[in-house]
Amino acid sequence: MINLRTDKEGVDLAAEEKLVRSLGLQYYNIPVVGADLQEAQATEFLKLMDELRDEKVVLHCASANRVGAFLMIYRALDDGLTPEQAEAEARKVGLRSESLAKFAHEVISKQKAK
Repeated sequence: MINLRTDKEGVDLAAEEKLVRSLGLQYYNIPVVGADLQEAQATEFLKLMDELRDEKVVLHCASANRVGAFLMIYRALDDGLTPEQAEAEARKVGLRSESLAKFAHEVISKQKAK
């Protein structure tokens, strides 16, 4: 499980981690403050997804908005979708923020340019 929430969201991250681990699952937290995604967080997420490539992964936040942005980046860079296809899929998952969509497009462009 990858949780994108922060401890400032009124959730007990330690309790969630304990519960997830008690079920025999792996737990990761990439704390993303609302719409303030950073490229380093996207890079960390991509690296983690690469490490977990053969695993089933649950990715969550409070509303799926951040999930959609991360999913958009992942699907465009790792699964070969066009940025537009990845965005359409991300919006179905929960991406609503135009600033997060713009951020995802920027990360995709930068990563593809490397």
